[in-house]
Amino acid sequence: MFGHGGSCQLHRDAGLRPEAAATAAIAEIGLSVEIGVTIVLLAVTLDRLSKAWALRLPVHDTESPFWMKRHQMLVTWLALCAIGFLLAHFFPYFLQVERKQALSVAGPIDALMDQVIRLIAPVTLWLRWFLITWVLIPMRDAYLWLPFTAVLALLAALGWAIGGLRSALICVAYFGLIAASGWWDRAMITVYMVCISVLIAAIIGLPLGIWGARNATRAARTLLVCDTAQTFPSFIYLIPVIMLFGVNDVAVVAAVVVFAAVPLVRYTIEGLRNVPPEMVEAANMSGATNWQVLWHVRLPMALPTMAVGANQSVMFSLFMVIIAAFIGTQDLGQEMQRALSSTDVGKGLVLGFAVAFMGLMTDHLITRWSVARKRALGI
Repeated sequence: MFGHGGSCQLHRDAGLRPEAAATAAIAEIGLSVEIGVTIVLLAVTLDRLSKAWALRLPVHDTESPFWMKRHQMLVTWLALCAIGFLLAHFFPYFLQVERKQALSVAGPIDALMDQVIRLIAPVTLWLRWFLITWVLIPMRDAYLWLPFTAVLALLAALGWAIGGLRSALICVAYFGLIAASGWWDRAMITVYMVCISVLIAAIIGLPLGIWGARNATRAARTLLVCDTAQTFPSFIYLIPVIMLFGVNDVAVVAAVVVFAAVPLVRYTIEGLRNVPPEMVEAANMSGATNWQVLWHVRLPMALPTMAVGANQSVMFSLFMVIIAAFIGTQDLGQEMQRALSSTDVGKGLVLGFAVAFMGLMTDHLITRWSVARKRALGI
């Protein structure tokens, strides 16, 4: 089912349907960007308000006998609200801006994306062919070829090496339940997509995090980009990747990579920026180069924090892979979508627990490793 036939289906998806899917997506990319920006602005506003409230210090002004003078900000706010209500009563535009009157940039964005897609089409076509033929299909077939007993033995060995007998039993228990559920093949497709996505995200995210941690200004700007990317609705990422790569596993991996790279960049910056300055200064005084300081001092000290980013990256990947089932993948997400459409509660719970067990096992292993690493570093 997932061998030669799955490969043929993957090639058909790559060759026949992307043009139709891209045409439908181009018509909505501008509107999607506007909606995403709206959500980002709401999130930024709430973030700034909550941060300002948390950092606000009490102000002890001179007492005044006049109530209005003691509450100038409140009076000003009430006056502005009254003016707003009056304007809305007489001029409907101040009540709500209709869509036909709205300031929209959807049209220019659609036109720009159309030109970009046409310009880079040869590159994306080659990249899609290369990834499907030489990376994704061989990797997927290799994961499906593995018997579940071999996978359980491998996970048991990994758990034993990280956390001893308890971790080995936890790993076997989680994936043993997945094997017993009858959805092993779909689970392995999910695992393969998460693995390749996190790997590509690490290749992109770790160097970006190291680059962004060089100084405070660069770190703040990089973290702002991470916040923006993380706040955008996940469905919006599906539209540009479908436009670029069509409806296939390459589009799914591309969408997951964007989500998975954010925590890797964020926690790499946090880990490197929080290395004790006296340790960096001692390394510099001993004559170490910047590369030696990074490789032998800053990165080893930042690894426990970076492990949190790896953990979050896996969790985000699992979440996004399930969302990306709307593209047409053949993993647990597709079966969840079918269970949702047929209101099959039992099947949906089984599939949900399977995904949860993957995340819980990964979280346990990374957490145990991080704790051991901190103990070894004395922090």
